[in-house]
Amino acid sequence: MNISLVLRRLRFEGKSSEISQRKVIGRLNKICRIISEKFPEVQRPDQIKLKHLQYVRNEGLAGYSAATTVDYKRTIVILVEALERQRDWLPPLKLEKDPSKGGRPSSTQVICSGARNRRGVR
Repeated sequence: MNISLVLRRLRFEGKSSEISQRKVIGRLNKICRIISEKFPEVQRPDQIKLKHLQYVRNEGLAGYSAATTVDYKRTIVILVEALERQRDWLPPLKLEKDPSKGGRPSSTQVICSGARNRRGVR
């Protein structure tokens, strides 16, 4: 699966190292590979549905350690934001951020497309 459309929407802040950027991109590739192996009909990232990410979260990450699973869940959030589905998909995936808990801001930002803003839809 070609994830170049997703990568175009990512912006890494200056403080993020090149190694952490490669790790995020590698995890995105791994998530897309897990999806395309289980669901061969998914050829592009825009074809990913909620059920595919639920499969990755529940089954695809089952063999990993807790720390690695947390890293992949953060990458799933980045992927959902890049696909502009965060309002609909993050609650069922149980990956919503709780603002009362605080935490460090992510060094990876997702740039929203301007198409919706041009049409006046928000």
